[in-house]
Amino acid sequence: MKYSATAVQLALRSSFVAGHGFDPARFAANFEHTETLLRRLAAETGSRLFLLPEFSFHGWAMGVPLADWKAAAVRMPGPETERIGRLARELDVYIAGTLFEAIPEFPGRHFLTGFVISPAGELVLRYRKLYAFSAKTR
Repeated sequence: MKYSATAVQLALRSSFVAGHGFDPARFAANFEHTETLLRRLAAETGSRLFLLPEFSFHGWAMGVPLADWKAAAVRMPGPETERIGRLARELDVYIAGTLFEAIPEFPGRHFLTGFVISPAGELVLRYRKLYAFSAKTR
């Protein structure tokens, strides 16, 4: 059985604006950019697995206050993973990436969570990084 995977390096804008915090419009634009690119790559490569980079939807920025990381965190499953799931179903592929996740059992904290979405559109794997690059686990 032949199975192709594509590692995707994206040019994303950070979802954080210096002095203004988390910008949902930039976050949404990153989603749109990623969806457009994955549709094109799926047609060109025939891959069944797309591996997105770390910070794959939020983008990266230095010096972001902890409150801004918390404001950017999403629930998983939630609207964001559902959106990625719709794309995975449309393309009949697995999509792996990361999102900043808020977990109810850990109020006031956020985690950089790796995920895999199946071709059925289901969140099938989560891996929560527990080391602090931005004091996220404090």
